[in-house]
Amino acid sequence: MKNIGYLGFYFYEIVVPQAKETALSMAADGMKAEKIAHYLKVSVAMVQNWIDESMSVVQ
Repeated sequence: MKNIGYLGFYFYEIVVPQAKETALSMAADGMKAEKIAHYLKVSVAMVQNWIDESMSVVQ
């Protein structure tokens, strides 16, 4: 595994999972991916990927 340093670790191990959990909750409440991405300051593609992943686990 590539050494990503403390900030990289913090981002990928703490910030991203929290944002993903929040995004999935917002989506479950009916919010569109574009608006979720705007509020969380991430890309729409990232939010849509999280939603798609969670749907594939459910099916």
